[in-house]
Amino acid sequence: MKKLFSRRLCFLSAVVFLLSVAFFISAPFTVFADSSGSKGDINGDGVIDGADFELLRYYFLGMRKLSESQLEQADINNDGVVDIEDLNYFPRVLPVVYDIPTPGLIWVEIPEGKGDINDDGVVDYLDTVLFKEALLGMRKLSESQFEQADINNDGELDRNDFEAFPRIPRGTVFGDINNSDTLDSFDLALFKAYLLGMAEIEPDPQKKYIWDANADGNINSIDYAMLKRYFLGILIELPIQMCVEI
Repeated sequence: MKKLFSRRLCFLSAVVFLLSVAFFISAPFTVFADSSGSKGDINGDGVIDGADFELLRYYFLGMRKLSESQLEQADINNDGVVDIEDLNYFPRVLPVVYDIPTPGLIWVEIPEGKGDINDDGVVDYLDTVLFKEALLGMRKLSESQFEQADINNDGELDRNDFEAFPRIPRGTVFGDINNSDTLDSFDLALFKAYLLGMAEIEPDPQKKYIWDANADGNINSIDYAMLKRYFLGILIELPIQMCVEI
C-alpha cells in the first residue's frame, strides 16, 4: 500500500513538474522595464503613450534621429542598447490618431483651400505624412502650413483634422510594380531597370505611393533599397505604411 501511494505521489509530482515546464516555455518573454517612471517619455511631454512608441518605431525605420537624452529614455531595460525589447514595452495605441471613432467625433470633408500642407497643388498622402509628423512632434509646421492642416478651423491639430486626410487603401502591396498583387524579385528588377532608364515604365500618378517607400514624394534609389530590405525581411515596415487607412 505504501509503495502504491509512493508511486502515485511520484507520478503526481512529475505531472506538476512537466506542467510547470510547459507553462514556462509557452509563457511570453517579458522585459522587466524600469518601474520608477523615469523612463519611456521620449518626446518629453510628461506621459508615456503611443506617441513615444511611434518615435521609437521611426528611429528603427531610419526616419528619425534621437538625441542622447531621448535614447536614454528609450532604453527601458537599461542594457545600454535601444532595441526591440525596449520597443515591446511601449503602448502601441496612439489615441490622437488611431482610436476607433467614438460618439461625438466630428467627421469633416476637406473644404476648398485646405489640406495642401506641402503646397504642391494637391491634397494627397504626402500631406497626410506631414500632418502625422506634426501631430507626433516630429515636425514644426509654418503658420501657413498649420492653417492648411487645421481643417475644421478650431485652432488645434487633432484627430478630427487627421481623419479628413486621404489614406492609402488597406491591402495595398507596396512595390508591386507589375500589378501581380505581390512584391517579388520581378518588381525589384523592374524598379532597378526604371532607375537605370532601361524600362519603359512610369509610376502611375494616382498610385505613386506604391513606389514611394520612404514617403518623401520622390522615386529614387532610396525607395528601391528600402523595398529590397522589406522584401528580404530586414525591414518589418515601410515608412509609407503610416498612411494606410485603418
